[in-house]
Amino acid sequence: MKPALIHIENLTVNLLPGARASELVHGELANWKHASGKQFELSEDGLAVIDHVRGLMWAADELPRADYDGAEKAVTACRLGGFTDWRLPELDELESIRDITRHEPCLDTSIFKSNSGWVWTKTPCAWSPGRVWVVDFHGGDVDSYYRYYQAFVRPVRSVLPAGQ
Repeated sequence: MKPALIHIENLTVNLLPGARASELVHGELANWKHASGKQFELSEDGLAVIDHVRGLMWAADELPRADYDGAEKAVTACRLGGFTDWRLPELDELESIRDITRHEPCLDTSIFKSNSGWVWTKTPCAWSPGRVWVVDFHGGDVDSYYRYYQAFVRPVRSVLPAGQ
């Protein structure tokens, strides 16, 4: 059975046999491909990055280091591009921009700017409510930090409504 093709504004989705369209937003059973063939696209002003695979918009640059509470306040106050729905990324979202074929920093610097350090997620650690997952863009590691530690902040927002 051939995959079904779904077209959404310059986005081609190969839906695998037996997959449901409702699963597309999670990317669980879909192979997304932007018309340009690129996963990431830098905005014309260079301030944001569109992730065509996950339907996310990222701040192209990190915000300064902060403790976890300060990071949450920073993304809530972020008005990049006039949008007011910026948030901290989930662990799997932040890992999706990490490129382990690169080092110092472990991401595409033609698209993203990086201080090559630890970046907060909003994913709490299951074993301790006082710890949150972080991703290191220097060496590519993933670890947990106490909420009072300092890490960089990379705002993200969803650009595809849930269920599409």
